[in-house]
Amino acid sequence: MDGNIVGLVITTDKYQLVTLDDKNGVRHWVPLSAGRITTKGDFPQEMHVSLSPQRLAATVEADPQILFLPDGEIGRFTLTLQSYNKQHHFRVVSQGAAPVSVENDD
Repeated sequence: MDGNIVGLVITTDKYQLVTLDDKNGVRHWVPLSAGRITTKGDFPQEMHVSLSPQRLAATVEADPQILFLPDGEIGRFTLTLQSYNKQHHFRVVSQGAAPVSVENDD
């Protein structure tokens, strides 16, 4: 991350990594460009996505709900992915620092 603050925007069907851009003293979030590394994507249609304690964003253009700071601090969150038929259930959990854990209820 090269000393930059990186954010993660999560909607019901997509995710996007963003970074702060400073143009003429005005800071705003822009999509992260990282070469061949995936920085955005779609969740499978058959998955229900939820996020706590934050709320899902309306669009990927919204401010990020999760921040990754240069010192390794990560915002606390639980991202839950559950198949609509409830056969698969995963949680990605951050307690505020690395490591981030992935839990599977299968």
